[in-house]
Amino acid sequence: MAAMTMPQVGTKSRITLLAKHLTDRDPPLRRAEADLRAGDIDPLQTTPETQVRLWGWACARCGGSDTPLTPGGYAYTQARGGARLGWLVQLCERCASTSDLRSSR
Repeated sequence: MAAMTMPQVGTKSRITLLAKHLTDRDPPLRRAEADLRAGDIDPLQTTPETQVRLWGWACARCGGSDTPLTPGGYAYTQARGGARLGWLVQLCERCASTSDLRSSR
């Protein structure tokens, strides 16, 4: 598995195309376990779709890239020494209206 890296300057259009390709290929998942905010993510097990969702370019809950996306709390990845890194993630309108952001971490 490839390690998670930050996007390079000028790659947003390519990442947006990747997000659109991934969401066109499979219908968005609506299960709670698909929500990136549900638990800590192992950075060595991330997929390109997960990276797009962590960067806030697709919905953290369903993976859709419908705009507008709104702030949707944080997803966390594991770091060395047991630390957690927080990622400010986004939600689409459908998921934002049904999401409970009060869950504590």
